[in-house]
Amino acid sequence: MLVQSGSGLVESPPQLGDLPQVWIGVDLTPPQCQIVNVDQGSGERAGQLIIHWQADDVTPADRPISLSFSAQPDGPWMPIASGLRNTGRYVWQLDGRTPDALYLRLEARDEAGNVAVFQ
Repeated sequence: MLVQSGSGLVESPPQLGDLPQVWIGVDLTPPQCQIVNVDQGSGERAGQLIIHWQADDVTPADRPISLSFSAQPDGPWMPIASGLRNTGRYVWQLDGRTPDALYLRLEARDEAGNVAVFQ
């Protein structure tokens, strides 16, 4: 690729064997993610759900994780937390909006905006 100014000025074109000055990467691959375990708290942790996940990507976003829940497998999804760091663990304090049985959803986003979902 050779850049040309609006007035037509251009540098010499690259020659055979010249190394590129800039590399451009196109990331079309979403992260890999899954919920690996969910523990119901007891004792001091009564009323809490501890959600454990794994999420991996070559170029993860800064705070790539969102968690949500639903009473139905297809939603609607209610947010638990979003913009979480990829620590692999979140302690959720259950409240009055939590159904007796629920489904969990994990979303992981990478720097390019690709999103993976695990339910």
